[in-house]
Amino acid sequence: MKKQLLIASICLLFAGGIKAQIPQSMKYQGIARNSSGSALNNQVISVRITIRDNSSAGPIVYQENHNTTTNPFGLYNLDLGTGSVLTGTFSAINWGVNTKFIEQEVDFGSGYINMGSSQFLSVPYALYSANGPAGPAGPQGPQGPAGATGSTGPAGPTGPQGPAGPSAWTLTTPSFNTAGQFIVNGTAGSGGPVTSVASAWLNGGNSLSSNGTFGTTSNNSFDFVTNNTFRARLGTTGQFIVGAVAPTYSNGLISVTSNATWIHGVQAVSGAAGAALSGICPAANSTNWASVDGETGGSGVGSGVLGNFVGTNTGSTTSGVAGQWGGSAATGGIGVLGNNTQTSGNTRMGVLGLYDPGSYGIGVMGLGDGGNILSGNFDIGVAGIQTSNGNYSGYFNGNHVIANGTKSGSVPTTKGNQLLYCAESPEVWFEDLGGGKLVNGVATINLDPLFIETVVIDDAHPMRVFVQMEGESEEVFVTKTHSSFTVKERNNGTSNADFSYRIMAKRVHFQDHRFGNDPVWGPGDTRQYSSYAKPTPIDYNEAVQFWADFKKNHKQGPLPESFKAFKASKMETALKGQSGNR
Repeated sequence: MKKQLLIASICLLFAGGIKAQIPQSMKYQGIARNSSGSALNNQVISVRITIRDNSSAGPIVYQENHNTTTNPFGLYNLDLGTGSVLTGTFSAINWGVNTKFIEQEVDFGSGYINMGSSQFLSVPYALYSANGPAGPAGPQGPQGPAGATGSTGPAGPTGPQGPAGPSAWTLTTPSFNTAGQFIVNGTAGSGGPVTSVASAWLNGGNSLSSNGTFGTTSNNSFDFVTNNTFRARLGTTGQFIVGAVAPTYSNGLISVTSNATWIHGVQAVSGAAGAALSGICPAANSTNWASVDGETGGSGVGSGVLGNFVGTNTGSTTSGVAGQWGGSAATGGIGVLGNNTQTSGNTRMGVLGLYDPGSYGIGVMGLGDGGNILSGNFDIGVAGIQTSNGNYSGYFNGNHVIANGTKSGSVPTTKGNQLLYCAESPEVWFEDLGGGKLVNGVATINLDPLFIETVVIDDAHPMRVFVQMEGESEEVFVTKTHSSFTVKERNNGTSNADFSYRIMAKRVHFQDHRFGNDPVWGPGDTRQYSSYAKPTPIDYNEAVQFWADFKKNHKQGPLPESFKAFKASKMETALKGQSGNR
């Protein structure tokens, strides 16, 4: 609330003479200014004056109010003792007993504001004389001559007036200090209790018949202070700022800034009946902004959003961050979206999955229809589970690279699922297998038209045909076109023997590939980064023990720089550090 500062000086006028002629009033002159020091000219104000006994919070001996108007210079004049009496009698104030305090309150139109209290350092001479102690009696006059009857002579003249009381007092210019205290004569006044509950907020609360107002009526911020220290600000535009006098970013309605003592700007705690923090975009809102927006702009490894599960539930589906899509679109919908919008550089990732290397786990898990989460002692970077053979557990539109490992098929046997390994080639081949039969020593095989669409067969990229005779015949040879091949028996043989064949042709669009550097592993001789891999045992129990021993005893060999810069264990440590103290 912008304080209307009452800057006042008080002049007391008093009259001499006998007690019955002493005027029961004194002059009070002040000037009203706002907090910027400008005079409040020609403004109607109400001033309430309270005189208290013995202390600034002592009992009220007299109280009155005045309605007045400031002049073009902001000045106003009061005759104390002539206002509308609220309590006591001005003429009955005993100025000679105890100290007296004056309390000023001013109403600028929205309720009285307590401007503080100060002690009367001196009291008016005339008022002190009227109600103060009498002066000492004068000396007795000389004895008069004895009368005829011996009567006493007349009394001597009255003694001199008693000593005068202290000189008239003057109130110095009041002001507010940085703690909001009212200052008079260089001392912070106690302020005294607010006597008008209709225009004040009480410590114990207010009984209101309608909505209350707490704030400013001018274009000034409203600050919250405790222990004489700034804590928060309600700005002139409606922004609420905690921990700073100005928001770091200007586009937030509520801005909270953490510090070394309070490391979390906002800490929401669930009461077990709901979420600790909820961000909602209403159904009628067409904004493209997220309901919760997390951003990290510093130089550290802090995340925009960190979800940290530290509960006691032992279920396998508890999560640090859960994303759920419940929209109504006919197609599409993403539970969790990771989007890296950086337009340059490298190692830009949309989603990264990690787990502590001291345990077993899966970096990223994807479940298709009917899929289940793998359990057991496995170390898997990415797992895709689809229990039905009708679709895909993983699908890659692009190069699929396996380094320091094998491409395997896992097939069931009487000794558990066994791994069958794929052959690798420096070139990109597709193949087809089939069979035929010689008729009078000759057979022509036309390639499958759909297979022809997947390969390139021309003079520069001929297909390879391998024939295995399965009956009695002479030696055979093959002649080829771009869409067929002919098997013919030598020496004009006329055998009618069966045979099988295997065809290999270059994959379309990859027909010229032969080797190709993998830049992930860096330049030069990279053989140092690969080592002998012991074969996995066929027996299940032996295989489980084999991998447990491997994890326990494995010592990481040298890695290229690209791998060293992003080891999962280092990133895991960094993520743990973001949690902070709860």
